[in-house]
Amino acid sequence: TNNGPSVEIAVPKSSNLIVRMPFGDLNIEGVSGDKDVEMHAGDLNIEVGNPADYAHVDASVGAGDINAGPFGENKDGLFRSFEKPGPGRYRLHAHIGAGDLNLK
Repeated sequence: TNNGPSVEIAVPKSSNLIVRMPFGDLNIEGVSGDKDVEMHAGDLNIEVGNPADYAHVDASVGAGDINAGPFGENKDGLFRSFEKPGPGRYRLHAHIGAGDLNLK
């Protein structure tokens, strides 16, 4: 059940995103380009597409889970992170203070 407001922002499919959000749940889908996302609390779901499209990926949570199947990473607990280089051209940076980070 969603108890708060919901906002949908449409951007061109090929976009570089920078998002800073204090709290809430965020879903990013259908966007190819750099993604730089930081949140204090909430769940973050990012559709990454082909993992080979990324030159650099770093993801971290202060408390929560990282589920990043396309990059072969799944971690839970406190202060979890991973960093991977790749052959692509895009950069992905994602951080949550408390919550779950899902890269799918």
